[in-house]
Amino acid sequence: MEHYLASDGVSIHANIVYLKINDGLIIGTFSGYEGHGDYADSLFSLEKNKLKLSINLYDFPKKLYLKIKKIEKFRTSFESKKELGSLSTVGKKLKNSDDTQQFDTHWEYGTEEFDLKILKKLSKKWSLSIKW
Repeated sequence: MEHYLASDGVSIHANIVYLKINDGLIIGTFSGYEGHGDYADSLFSLEKNKLKLSINLYDFPKKLYLKIKKIEKFRTSFESKKELGSLSTVGKKLKNSDDTQQFDTHWEYGTEEFDLKILKKLSKKWSLSIKW
């Protein structure tokens, strides 16, 4: 499972988790800030360079349901259950990870194998307040 999280230390800019099912299929979930106080989350699949976004688990093949739920549970562990768009205690701990880059206004965490091409593809379809 690959993970990417960008935050200013309080709010989540982007929180993305995905899993490669095979060479041709990637499934994942994301959440983040879109601007004007709005946050969004969605599920996605990437197959043969085609990106599919949906908020409905049932738009994906039934054989993937358990994997998608596991990925979504992992992603939400970094998000506050009380305040939409905020980091959980677990999420705040990523700021000090060896895999985190610090910038003037935010920090970005990513697992070693996280593919930034996926982030760029999502960024083109998903209305994030920042673009990659």
